[in-house]
Amino acid sequence: MIDEILARAQTRKLHGLSAMPYAVVENGVVINMVMWDPNEFPDWKPVRGELVQSDGTAAIGHVYAEGRFTDPNYVEPVLLPLETVKMRRIREVNSQFISSSGGLFVSPETVKEMRDGALAAIEQIKLAETREDALHIRNAALVALLTAEAVAEGGFVG
Repeated sequence: MIDEILARAQTRKLHGLSAMPYAVVENGVVINMVMWDPNEFPDWKPVRGELVQSDGTAAIGHVYAEGRFTDPNYVEPVLLPLETVKMRRIREVNSQFISSSGGLFVSPETVKEMRDGALAAIEQIKLAETREDALHIRNAALVALLTAEAVAEGGFVG
């Protein structure tokens, strides 16, 4: 939406019109967005709030502080190291096993989850940062897939 407004503003400039996007800010929050040419309408003011020229990042609901617009709902993504992801997955798979009479009994649902997990891990290969990480993921996925198939045949790992 903002890109559209800026593109329209650039087009208007090419045609001799100089309206630019402005945020109407009240109590530090953007309550409206307007196209305004201060040269053409120097006395115009919004009914509420103050005008702040947009830098292309403003939108209704954003916070304006210290000269910057920010989205209050934005959450910075957290990227986990590959080893952490691997260990979490190993703990998930291990928690699915139930100890029973000296071995591990595995239900058909768990076998299906093991297969699905192995196939999902194979999909993760394309996200690997290095060839070595890709090989580790592939090998772990193959071991998981082979284990799932072996368990499916016997239902019991001892």
